[in-house]
Amino acid sequence: MVTPGARPAVCALSLIGYLCNGMLIYLIKKNPNSRMGNYRYLILMLTIFNIVYATGHLVVLPLTYMHDFGWCFYSSSFLSGYKFIGYALILGYCSIFAQSTILLAYHFIYRYACICKTEWLEVINTKRAISMVIFCYILYFGLWVAMVHLFAGPTDAFNERIAIGFYEYSGQWPNETALIGGYYLLRDNNSHLHINLRPWIAVCVCQTQMSCMFGVILYCGWSMHRKLSSSEMASERGFRLQKQLFRALLIQFLVPIILEYIPCVAVFFLPLTGGDFNLEWATLAVSSYPIFEPLVVIYFVKEYRITLHRTIFGNLKGGTVSQTFEKTTQQHPHDSHTTEVKRSKLAT
Repeated sequence: MVTPGARPAVCALSLIGYLCNGMLIYLIKKNPNSRMGNYRYLILMLTIFNIVYATGHLVVLPLTYMHDFGWCFYSSSFLSGYKFIGYALILGYCSIFAQSTILLAYHFIYRYACICKTEWLEVINTKRAISMVIFCYILYFGLWVAMVHLFAGPTDAFNERIAIGFYEYSGQWPNETALIGGYYLLRDNNSHLHINLRPWIAVCVCQTQMSCMFGVILYCGWSMHRKLSSSEMASERGFRLQKQLFRALLIQFLVPIILEYIPCVAVFFLPLTGGDFNLEWATLAVSSYPIFEPLVVIYFVKEYRITLHRTIFGNLKGGTVSQTFEKTTQQHPHDSHTTEVKRSKLAT
């Protein structure tokens, strides 16, 4: 179970997330003529999403209660007394978890197009393609909310089964609180265990959706790795920038795995043991996710790193950021080879 003592830490992590993402927005704005081209707008979109993510965590302040092969996810904020509003926000918060995956998958698709399929960029950057991406994003959001509501929403039987333990833990009755949850196994009058299909369907649907996104990410990632490792790509203009962005994307993929998916897998599957566990670490890990995503981009993109250093410590001895990049290019002659004008524009 997650103790209410984690709430101050969750609030602090959300505020730090605001600071880190605000810093990245500042760096993006500070470098309007960035060599990353349109890709900086995708980074900006992910940064705004991280702010929404941190806000959702701060508003909902989610806690987990585990009881006899079941789990309960509820809000411990001021919304806990507003059942319908709080329930809608819990559904929205759960969908944020899925949205982080689809946004990251689209980042991989875009970088895959930049590196392996440059002809795709003429289509990807059109209004029709952008509208299709927005439609798929909204559809994914709606499917996730519907799935959680249908297969993890509270029922009278669930509220009755969890009532006493939940009240002793939280001081609230489940039928008066915004929550979701379910029992994987149910006991009959003879204490025999029976499978409850409802939460299993929710878990299977979640895993299927996430697996599809992971499949896209792994395919695009492996294809980009092979392309960047080829001798053909090493002579391309902007090769070093592509390597920087690819490394940043790989770490951005590892961050949600460590801070989101592993904790959430623990929350979903530990109840199968029938025991009670302290999952405070899971809450803190999930709430720290918006902090590390922008830090990864700032660290791996040299342009942003230099701008941040100059902002904090003053101008660099070498002059401006652009002068520093010119010096770096001279030190690495293979980065200055020219290519076709069309490809050099699309590659960023």
